[in-house]
Amino acid sequence: MICSNCGHLCGTIEVDNGIGPYEFWGDRGVHHDWQTVSGCCQEYLEDGGCSVVRTATHVARKAHGAIQPGDTYRLTVYRHWREVGPSWVTTKKVRVSQ
Repeated sequence: MICSNCGHLCGTIEVDNGIGPYEFWGDRGVHHDWQTVSGCCQEYLEDGGCSVVRTATHVARKAHGAIQPGDTYRLTVYRHWREVGPSWVTTKKVRVSQ
C-alpha cells in the first residue's frame, strides 16, 4: 500500500476521523471512525508500490546540492505506481566519496 498523496511507501497509523461528542434528541454519545492512513501525509492508502529501476555510480561534473564537482555519487532511480493511476519516476543521489 502506498500514500495517495505523495505516492511513497510509508508507515501506517490509526486516526479517529469521527465527529466526536454529539447529542441527538437528548441522546448523548461519542462518534468514532477509526481509519488506517499513511504516517507521512495522513492520507488514504492505495494499492501500488515502488521498485528500483536502476542504480549507478557517477562522478559529478557540476554541483547537485551537497554533491560537488569531482565527488562520486550513487544514483538510484525509483518507479512508483498506483493500481488505478499513472506511474512516475523519482531519483535519489547520495555522495559516496569526495
